[in-house]
Amino acid sequence: MMLVFDTEIGRLGGLMCAVHMIPLNVTAMNSLNEQVHVSSWPAFSCNIGKLFLEDLNRIASQYYATATQTFTIMTSQIITQEMVDRLCINDEQREMFQTGGGCTQIISPEGETISNVVPKDEEGIAYADLDLELIVFCKYAYDSAGHYSKPSVLSLNFNREPQQAVKKIGDQLQKSYSFEFLQEAEVVGLKFDSMG
Repeated sequence: MMLVFDTEIGRLGGLMCAVHMIPLNVTAMNSLNEQVHVSSWPAFSCNIGKLFLEDLNRIASQYYATATQTFTIMTSQIITQEMVDRLCINDEQREMFQTGGGCTQIISPEGETISNVVPKDEEGIAYADLDLELIVFCKYAYDSAGHYSKPSVLSLNFNREPQQAVKKIGDQLQKSYSFEFLQEAEVVGLKFDSMG
């Protein structure tokens, strides 16, 4: 996560799924001067709530495109009838897991869809001509990792080094003593309060 590569079509990066809805991720990616972004999503075909449907996730991709001034390739998988037949073992699951769910299009840094939109139930490719000069204009308007940021009140520490899942900070305070230690302390007359 959080890598951007120099390619012949521009500086290319990407994120998956709801990671697009975490403001710190968007800010971190924006600091990497991405120009073309792949916004990768699962199929929007699970009938389990509006958070998992196309509309909200398309809005998240449009927001990403405008907030980071990138051309954003929104793409998702589709669910076929063959997948439903293999994965669903009862009618309740078939009701929840529907066919289709695709949403593939290219969004400009101005938030506009500039490509063909691939139909929800088809595999396909979205095509558009990208004018990277548009990014310059959009950055003049809203470069939230540049002139439009507010470093006097907000900042983001973006540590790109591999991290441990659990990081222990500070020395452990001695909170307990062995029976033998307490016996020796009693002999020499030391007293310990309840906090050690």
